[in-house]
Amino acid sequence: MRARNLILKRSLQRMGRRFAMAVLLQGLLLGTVSLSTAQDSEEDVLCELWINGTGVESLVLEDQQTHNMITLESPGESVQLPEGEYRIHCASLEGGYELPSYSRSDGSSFHLRPDEPYELTVGGPLQPTVIAHRSGRSVNLSYGLVDQVGRSYVSSPDNANGPPRFNVYLNKPGRPDEEIGDGVFEYG
Repeated sequence: MRARNLILKRSLQRMGRRFAMAVLLQGLLLGTVSLSTAQDSEEDVLCELWINGTGVESLVLEDQQTHNMITLESPGESVQLPEGEYRIHCASLEGGYELPSYSRSDGSSFHLRPDEPYELTVGGPLQPTVIAHRSGRSVNLSYGLVDQVGRSYVSSPDNANGPPRFNVYLNKPGRPDEEIGDGVFEYG
C-alpha cells in the first residue's frame, strides 16, 4: 500500500500539483477508507521560457513526461512553466501561417530548469525559399517558408491571402526583363 501511495504522490507531482495523498485503510473487514489531502510545504518550481520570434498567436507544447499538451495563447516574450522536458507540438502565427504538428525538426525538444531561463526560437521573421528543379524542358518550383532555425511553416488553406503567386521573366543582355509567364503555387 505504501508503494501505491508513493506512486500516486509522484503522479500528482508530475502533473504540476503538489499534493500529498494519505490513504488509510481502517480495517479490511469494515471496508472503510479515509482519504485526506494536504498541500505540500514546497511551492511549485516554475522556470522561465523566453520566446524569441514574432507574430506567435499560439504555441502548443507537449510535456515529454506526461504527454499533456500546454497551449500558450499570445505568449509574449516570456512565460513561466513547471520544470521538465518539452517539445514544440505546433504553432500558429499571424497571417495564417502554421508550424504543423507533424514537423519533427531539430530544436523542437528542450529542457526547462529553474536555475537557467531557456530561449526558444519560434515564429517570425519567416524567410521565403524557392527551390527550382530542372527536368528536361520543364522547371519545377517549390515554395516554402522557414524560421530563424530552419523549421518549415505552411500557409493554412483558409488563409485569406491565398497561395503565393510568382512571375517568370526572360533576361536578355542589354534589354529590360520580359515577363513570359506567371502562376500560383499549389498547396501540398
